[in-house]
Amino acid sequence: MADIEIRNVYKIFGHDAKKALGMVRDGLGKADILAKSGCSVGLNDVSLKIGAGKIFVIMGLSGSGKSTLVRHINRLIDPTSGEVLFDGSNILDLDAKALRAFRMRRVSMVFQSFALMPHRTVLQNVVYGQRVRGVAKADAREIGMKWIETVGLSGYDAKFPHQLSGGMKQRVGLARALAADTDVILMDEAFSALDPLIRGDMQDQLLQLQQNLSKTIVFITHDLDEALRIGSEIAILKEARSFRSVIRARFSTIPPTTMSPGSSSAVMKGRRPMREMISVDGPLNWRKIASVAEGARLGLSEPARERIVHARRIVDALVERGIRGYGINTGVGALCDVIIDRENQQALSRNIILSHACGVGDALGRAEARAVMAAQIANFAHGYSGVRIETVEALLTLLNADMIPLIPSRGSVGYLTHAAAIGLVLIGHGWAMQGTERLSGDAALSRLGLAPLRLEAKEGLSLVNGTPCATGLAALALAHTERLFAWADAAAAMTYENLGSQANAFAELPLALRQSPGLRAVGKDLRDWLAGSAMLAETAGTRTQDPLSLRAVPQVHGAARDAFGQVAEIVDRELSSVTDNPAVGGSPEAPEVHSQAHAVGAALGLAMDGLAVAVAELAAISERRIDRLVNPLVSGLSAFLAADSGVSSGYMIAQYTAAALVAENRRLAAPASLDGGITSALQEDILTHATPAAWKVHAILNNLEQILAIELLAAVQAYDLQPQVRAKAQGTAALYGRIRSVIPAYRDDRPMNEDFDRMRRLMQGAADQQKTTGKPL
Repeated sequence: MADIEIRNVYKIFGHDAKKALGMVRDGLGKADILAKSGCSVGLNDVSLKIGAGKIFVIMGLSGSGKSTLVRHINRLIDPTSGEVLFDGSNILDLDAKALRAFRMRRVSMVFQSFALMPHRTVLQNVVYGQRVRGVAKADAREIGMKWIETVGLSGYDAKFPHQLSGGMKQRVGLARALAADTDVILMDEAFSALDPLIRGDMQDQLLQLQQNLSKTIVFITHDLDEALRIGSEIAILKEARSFRSVIRARFSTIPPTTMSPGSSSAVMKGRRPMREMISVDGPLNWRKIASVAEGARLGLSEPARERIVHARRIVDALVERGIRGYGINTGVGALCDVIIDRENQQALSRNIILSHACGVGDALGRAEARAVMAAQIANFAHGYSGVRIETVEALLTLLNADMIPLIPSRGSVGYLTHAAAIGLVLIGHGWAMQGTERLSGDAALSRLGLAPLRLEAKEGLSLVNGTPCATGLAALALAHTERLFAWADAAAAMTYENLGSQANAFAELPLALRQSPGLRAVGKDLRDWLAGSAMLAETAGTRTQDPLSLRAVPQVHGAARDAFGQVAEIVDRELSSVTDNPAVGGSPEAPEVHSQAHAVGAALGLAMDGLAVAVAELAAISERRIDRLVNPLVSGLSAFLAADSGVSSGYMIAQYTAAALVAENRRLAAPASLDGGITSALQEDILTHATPAAWKVHAILNNLEQILAIELLAAVQAYDLQPQVRAKAQGTAALYGRIRSVIPAYRDDRPMNEDFDRMRRLMQGAADQQKTTGKPL
């Protein structure tokens, strides 16, 4: 590792650099300097420190000097004035021999244009630095093969650059830099020319490698999303001069004043410069909750604010008049008949938060926690809870700053413990995460300029009450399910094609005979994927019908889609409902309070139990298709899709993994809503477990995603082993190419779990595209 410091660096390009340097120091602009001296200002008094073992990201507009700056670090460019320090020593003092040694042993570089030598193989490119150092050929080969395997290019060591995809070429560049074993790696827009899916995979791989190696990495990018994803620290270069260096975790969008012209949009080059803003006016649907979960901002419309304020006035009137209201001026649970005097109602609200924060286990993920917070805010915005507008605004501030309370995932029979963890942060207790930084509740509020809330009457109860935990988690599960539907159909199509299945099973006419929108949608998907397949044309009519795991794909996948539609309708209905108890109504002049059981999530529990079964069924049929691909008794392909069956086991154990996950799904699909239980001294003597029901759907979805990843990889392997070369359908050929650009063929046995993880990342990286096209491609 190495500390790097740039001190007051100026770079002037042109014949009269010294004269132009004086003009720069006198404050003349770049255009004036160019006109008067013919010189161009590359860097203008740039200073920054780059800590050892960090990924330091440099951003800025084209022409701002990013590449110029990074080339000063390895002295491909020397400054007109200033210093470049490595571990306190100025590298400008190095003579030619010392500089050559410095470049060989201290710093390596990955270029946007790949910069591979076309006449050398992958291995020869990777070990070039080692050979220049004088490392013996055998030793260099051992080093090179290690890094080729690490970056996922096993089997490609003898290939030449022209035989590789763009993603593979960039992996070679990364392997070359890693093989050099330098303290510092410079990456100049290394991923910017790559396909978005491959780019995401490369980002993930860089982060994974950095966890193990802790190199000092200087990374240039135009992409704000990429910078936030990988950077430990981000600096922004403006007009060759103005640096702003910030810790990634401390902001969610780049301040507009750091960019020119106008905003960060110029840097984004057509990508989204800001997160989507969703306004709470009427009820939110599940798609909007899922969008907030995935990063969209949330705001309150003026009518929503008015409803919140009106409900609070009603609560104040109830307090003033001493009208009994559950959790307002009474205890909670079995203590509902204990009257709380006005002086202790603030303490009651605070104590409800503190006493209900009993959750255990790992924290919910960022997206899950954001979904719960968004649903909670939407519930308050109906205008029947009575929390203050200040409390809702504090929740919004946390959410939009991505300051996410740590919410234990277990220990709730309904909603109380999850919601209490959010309330803890609002009163300055508990813990929150912003990026990778963990902060106490008090520190989290302080960073956002907020003071801990002093909760008023009813606020403690409202903050822990209702079904937002279940609706938030349900909305996110629906979004994940919808994405996986497309991948399930794609995987089935590839398996169909490899096994020469009969197309009549998804033909339009017979499918129209059954009344199922989901079935017809799946049939169309399969026809689209497989249109023009020479492989299917050759096997048409060779069998009367296929086994059910192939023939019944429209029926099984379609039934899951139909169930999905019913669950989505219930979740939207719950999001449009008031689920606080008690609900307040009337007016400040004639206040009303109504105790009921709207916080009971029976409908959600039943719905999510149904979704769990539907998702588990998709996983089960995918595993059966995997078996058809790998099983030599039925596939017609090499046993277990091994290139050398017997010596190699191929995909034999991958099918075991899928079968194990299917078995786990069966256990998880047992209905949570029937678990029952009795709490609070017989007061709460029926429990519907809506939040646990929603939570376990996420576990089943993760298993489904893994199983589909295995099927997709098995299918592309099967294409590679087909005894005859026949044209794939256009759709499946495109998907095959996309997968193979990221994951090489499985020739010799190697650990498969890394390939599975890479396939899952590819699937996850296609989420934005799926929102637009509905397809993985």
